[in-house]
Amino acid sequence: MEGVALQLRFRWNQWILLSLMAALGVVTKPYLRMPFSFVQTSFGMPVGTFIGGLYMFWPVLAGRLVPRPGAVLVTCALQGLVAILTGFTGLLGPMAFFSYLAPGLVIEGLYWAVRRVSPAGVYRLPAMMAAAALGNAAGALTNALLFFALRGAALSLAMGASMLTGAGGGWLAYLVGARLPRPTAPAAAA
Repeated sequence: MEGVALQLRFRWNQWILLSLMAALGVVTKPYLRMPFSFVQTSFGMPVGTFIGGLYMFWPVLAGRLVPRPGAVLVTCALQGLVAILTGFTGLLGPMAFFSYLAPGLVIEGLYWAVRRVSPAGVYRLPAMMAAAALGNAAGALTNALLFFALRGAALSLAMGASMLTGAGGGWLAYLVGARLPRPTAPAAAA
């Protein structure tokens, strides 16, 4: 199956960048969710439904700065590992790993489809907004079904809000990514 397998061969500076993006995404999460914790306590919905665009900012930005297949998935998997190792898992405990992994799988799937049509299309605004929107919806759906048991109108509201805020995170990642340099190959020894 040509073109389906991910080759996770990154340069050392790309691994460092992906690791930093994953760590920043996890470490900032508790501070971002604190003002919005009423959503979870009052409505029984995942907080990420409403502020998940700020969560999706990191993996989508990582995919822009390290423009290789698998970069987003690696970032999301690293986020899950960092969350578990640091104890920033919230109510989910070790199962939080899957709520980080789901967006990575969805975003990589979308990027794979876009690359088939236009390799540079992944780094354009519509693709980045769609990636963050679908990634946030995947994370919210994972949490909503597995941990919050949301159904019906509450689930519909959660999905709509997560797609909207996720798109905002993709827009922000596009703006920031356009202004940051991508890592370059290390200079050859003379």
